[in-house]
Amino acid sequence: MVSKEEGHKIMNLRIHLEVFKMNVKLAKEILSKLDDNVELIVTSNNYELGGSLVSVQGLRIGKCKVEFQSFVDDFDGTHYQSKVYVPDNENGSNVVIVF
Repeated sequence: MVSKEEGHKIMNLRIHLEVFKMNVKLAKEILSKLDDNVELIVTSNNYELGGSLVSVQGLRIGKCKVEFQSFVDDFDGTHYQSKVYVPDNENGSNVVIVF
């Protein structure tokens, strides 16, 4: 169970990450302030876990291009557009994939 103080720190970090485009330089700056034993976690993409925080399983370096895709929300039918990354080993930019 996460303490109230730890929860506030996580939320503050989450707000920070949503405001700025995350890149390796910013990640290094943030991570350099932490103890080497701090666990890395991500939001689960498993629907049944409801967005729970889970341990990072690994990192992978790849090449992706950015596209915008239209989606329809399965629950309320709302249409929206989202920036997505598509693997492209020939013309893509380097990215770090966290899973």
